Amino acid sequence: MISKDDFKILFKTWQWIMEVQTEGLSQGDLLIQPRPGGNSMHWVLGHMIESMKNLVLAFGGPKPEEFEKYNRFARFSEPILGEEPDLPNLPTIRSDFATLSDLAVQALEGQDDAYFSEPGSSGTKGETVLFLAFHMSYHAGQLEYLRNLAGRTEKVID
Repeated sequence: MISKDDFKILFKTWQWIMEVQTEGLSQGDLLIQPRPGGNSMHWVLGHMIESMKNLVLAFGGPKPEEFEKYNRFARFSEPILGEEPDLPNLPTIRSDFATLSDLAVQALEGQDDAYFSEPGSSGTKGETVLFLAFHMSYHAGQLEYLRNLAGRTEKVID
């Protein structure tokens, strides 16, 4: 059975991947879009935060209101093709992801194992949380490819 501690490890891992894969990148690097189509790293990072907001909610936490600027990165949103007004910068993205990770841990700590057997949007709440964790891991995995597109092909994760 997956434990609360397993989720805490995932949160730390996603945060670490985000930090390592974005280290030394410029704003221009974050805006490179894969061709013939695909999302830039900036969109993927913002979408990871938007997804973490959903994970906080799935764990029964309060709606993270102060992160509304990430609504721009919701599922099916338009790609980021260049500079836009009010795009969060990389230090803000990293900080906000860490804050949301802490909120997710707090929400998770408030639940017992029975919570995950309750009905959720994807079967049970446990199944919903597992799907969201898979989704987050998928996007974390995209970061290395997007880093490579920016010409940063050094091995950053062993």
